[in-house]
This record gives sequence, C-alpha cells and structure tokens, in this order.
Amino acid sequence: HWNNYYRNPYWTRENVRNTSVSDLFSGQVNLTYTFNKNISAIWRANTRLTNTGATNYTNAFTKAEDVYFSTLNRTVISNYGDSSSFARVINSDFLVNFDYELTSKLDFNANIGNTVNDSYSKTNSVGGTEINVLGFYNYTNLLKPTLASGLNNTYARSRNVAVFGNFDFNYGKFLNLNLTARNDWTSRLDKSEYSVFYPSAGLTFTPTALDGVKGKVLNFAKVYVAYNKTGNSDFVGAYSINQIGVSQAGYPYGDIASYGINASAVDPFIRPEIIVTKDFGASFGFFKNDRVTLDAQYYISNTTDLATRATTSSTSGYSSFLTNIGELETKGYNLDLGITPVKTDNFSWNVRANLSHNKSIVKSLAKGADEINLLSDTTVGIFAVVGEEFPTIKGIGYQRDANGSVI
Repeated sequence: HWNNYYRNPYWTRENVRNTSVSDLFSGQVNLTYTFNKNISAIWRANTRLTNTGATNYTNAFTKAEDVYFSTLNRTVISNYGDSSSFARVINSDFLVNFDYELTSKLDFNANIGNTVNDSYSKTNSVGGTEINVLGFYNYTNLLKPTLASGLNNTYARSRNVAVFGNFDFNYGKFLNLNLTARNDWTSRLDKSEYSVFYPSAGLTFTPTALDGVKGKVLNFAKVYVAYNKTGNSDFVGAYSINQIGVSQAGYPYGDIASYGINASAVDPFIRPEIIVTKDFGASFGFFKNDRVTLDAQYYISNTTDLATRATTSSTSGYSSFLTNIGELETKGYNLDLGITPVKTDNFSWNVRANLSHNKSIVKSLAKGADEINLLSDTTVGIFAVVGEEFPTIKGIGYQRDANGSVI
C-alpha cells in the first residue's frame, strides 16, 4: 500500500480489474408503396440487439504483506464477479398517407397507422469472495460463492401496441383544423386497464395569410386553440403489478429456499394517468423579417388518476405503494419576446426574454382522503393535500401559547 491510509495505485492497477465487452447490432428496413398520387403506404421496422459481458475481480491483500505495522487493518478480501446481459428491442410502424385537394381552397391530409414495440431483456450473474487459486478467475474457484439473493438474475418482456389517426384540413392557407385519435394497449397493466384512448383537436387561424392584413408593421400573426388528451403508463415496469417472490437475504440456506413479498408494491389494478390540456396561444412577427416577435400561451392541464408512490404503515410489510392517488390541476402561461436590433448579411444580433409561470393544485384524492403522505422521515415529509399546491412540504414544530412561548 501507498502509506497507512491510501492504496498504492500500482497495486490497484494490477489487482483490481474490471472488463466489459458489448456487441451491438442495429437493423432497419423501410418499404414504401404508392397506390396513386393521393395515397401511399410505408412500413418501417427496426431492431436493436445488445449483448454485454462483464468481469471484475480484486486480488487479496493480507496482513503478512503489509509493510506498515500499525493498528490499521488494510486487509483486502479477494472477490470475483461475472455477468452477462442481453437486450432486444423491436419496433414496427405501418402508415397509410392520404393527400387530397378537395376544392381549390380546401386541402386534406391524413395519416392512419399502427405501431408495435416489443422489449426483452435478460441478465445473469455469478460471483463471490475468497479466490482459491490466485490468477484463476472462475466461479468454480471461489471458496465463498455469493448466494442467489445477492446476485442479479432477471428477465423481463413487455409489449405496447397502438393504432392512430391524424387528420388535417387546411382552408385557404389561413385556417387549419387538426384532429387526432390514438388507442394504446400495454402488457404492463391488468387487462381491465391496459387500453387507453385519447383524442385531440386544434384550430389555427393565420390572418396574415389573408390579402390586405400583412403590412409594414404586422408581418405575421397566428392564433390557436387546442384540446389534447394523452395517456401515460410508463411508470409501471414489466411484471410490477404481479406479486413476484423476492429471494431473501441469506438464502438458499442448505437445501432451504425462502421468498418474500416485494416491499415496493404496485396496485395490481393501477390505471394509466390521463392528462387533458386546453391550450390557447398567439404568435406575432413585426416589421420586415420579423425583427420583433411575441409568443404567448395560456394552458389548463387536468391530470386524473395521478400515479405516485405513497408511504404505507410499517405493519403492512410494505415500504411504499404505487397507486392512483387523485386529480391534479395545473394552470400556467408562457411569454416569449424576441428582438433582432442588428441584422446584416454577415452579422445578426438576437435578444430573447421569456417568462413562465405555473401552479399545480390537488383537486381530489382517492377514497375521499384529505391528504396523502408521499415521502417522509421523522421531521419532514412531502404530501399531496386537497386544495393545496402540489407537492406540499410539511414538518414538525413546537406548539406555542398566545404569547408565542413554547408549551
């Protein structure tokens, strides 16, 4: 060792090693077919394969090798570990495109399709301490192999399927209506909750596309209103809703195995979060080449079936519970001002300033509760409280009398 307190870096270089090798394969195929000038179809598929192997070891350092005779114990117990992992992701997208000029002023575009995502991963690992024969790094050369409960041996597979449609109507280049619809199915949720449908609609009016509106001062103007509904279930992992046995520390013990519940539980009937956003906005460009721009947006977002982890009673055997806890409403606005005071063929100076504000209020909680403890220790906690901003931080304090003295 270097001295009484630090390892010799040359010893570390020779005796503490980590090696990792990864093989990556990525493939993609695109097929396109044009039926006529108005209709075409495309299918895209891609896959990504990753194979990784990792080995690590640390050789022993004994008291007899220590040249410093002090009360400090710098003994290093040898250890060895080996792991392999494989991951595969397959994506498939099929899309049919429509492009029509319905009248001299009305254009119609549509995209209808399907998407599939299939994810698979597997990890195996072995390891332990006390390498028997120095220099022979193999699981069979360990005097104390690590038990299965201390190793990472996992398998996971999930699949998401969706169908969707996007429809655009453009009238006279100044009025645009956009309609969308999508339905997702995910294998990570229970069959009673694994399907979610969410539509959206948006209307945009661009007055400067009309004759006589665009001038020396007003170069561009657009106002819009939109309704958007989305669903989210990414917070649920593969098999999370299933009560899968977890290997207990110290097992297997001889020929005895032991499994327990997963302390970080998930509601088996958890639902996707649904977010509905109502959006109002306008964009303006002033003077030639939009030397001054102004963008303004106001939105109201309502989240139902808000999902988060909540603390549980220690007597339940769980440390936390992921479930739908209630409804959240967020209101906010964004303002963005841009100015280009200097612009030449070779130089441009752009100045931007923006202001954003939002506030989230808990509208309701599950089962009529007034508040839910999301995370806490002995002195402070994070809560969701009906009628209050989310999240709310609460702590303990001293109770005082009318004079402000601690009781």
